[in-house]
Amino acid sequence: MLPQVEIRRIGKRPHRALMRPSLSNAGGPMFNAKRPTDTTTSTATPILRVAFATLLAGMIAAPWTALAQSSTPAPGSSTAATPKPKRTPTPGQIAARERQKKCAAEWKVAKDAGKVEKGMKWPQYWSACNKRLKGTST
Repeated sequence: MLPQVEIRRIGKRPHRALMRPSLSNAGGPMFNAKRPTDTTTSTATPILRVAFATLLAGMIAAPWTALAQSSTPAPGSSTAATPKPKRTPTPGQIAARERQKKCAAEWKVAKDAGKVEKGMKWPQYWSACNKRLKGTST
């Protein structure tokens, strides 16, 4: 049985804000009811527990064994030991690295001598130097 609720009406409709449980049956019967005490245990309960535990252990172990079998390479296969060969850089990449090394050396000398413009950082210097070196090489 549910607790009794006192409903106050304003006009024709009840307002939920005004609905409060009645103090005469505070707590209701479900809070006061005692739990039935059954001392007899079924013989099926331990059997079901063992069966459920076995089933659960099998469900947990099955994916792990399948994963271990699929990830282990077969003996004698050379797929796991063959690394990818390194790619050789293109002529354009080699030229860009040479320009970067030349510009870095110029940057270091100019910075130590104080000949770098005020506020100029390496990216701006690299951009200008790279354009200059590309213009002389073509």
